Amino acid sequence: MSKNLVKFAIFSGGMLLLVPISLIGFTLMSSFIAAFNTGADPASIFRGHSLYAPDVEEAQWVSIQAEGTAPTQVELEELISAYWLAWEALSQAHATGDLSDLPTYWAGEALDTARTAAESGVTVAHSGHRLRLVFFSDDSSVAIVRDLGFAYTVTDASGAYVLSANAEIVLTLDNGFWRIRQYTVNFS
Repeated sequence: MSKNLVKFAIFSGGMLLLVPISLIGFTLMSSFIAAFNTGADPASIFRGHSLYAPDVEEAQWVSIQAEGTAPTQVELEELISAYWLAWEALSQAHATGDLSDLPTYWAGEALDTARTAAESGVTVAHSGHRLRLVFFSDDSSVAIVRDLGFAYTVTDASGAYVLSANAEIVLTLDNGFWRIRQYTVNFS
């Protein structure tokens, strides 16, 4: 075999290997770059919480006739989900002492009050939220909700106490997520 034929065979074999390897490398590199260009999942800033529709026994709307603008079905679902998850975060903070999830659902003076309550050394549970929408702003950024007769169970060293409570809550839409900004709870 001549020297030129051997060189041509090596070149041809190298080209046959170089094309598929180049294509595979280009595909892997573009997938790698595309993964960085997608950005973070917006829900990840809320510690992975997604829209949660509580069961009817947990929370339900009893009235959505409110002053201001009528909310869409999606807005109602977002409101009830955020409201339920706020109470869940508070219950979890009471049980574990971990307050890191509270700012996801609570803001302003309501957050300060929730933090203080969570450090009290008791555990709490809640159920039976019956929500009445009182006000929904024209720009869909403020909602006032009344929670009628929900069960609030407090457990401390001496036992468990089930209280009936009514609440008036102001929720604001902050950075695309509803947070409780003010609340008043009346126990009976």
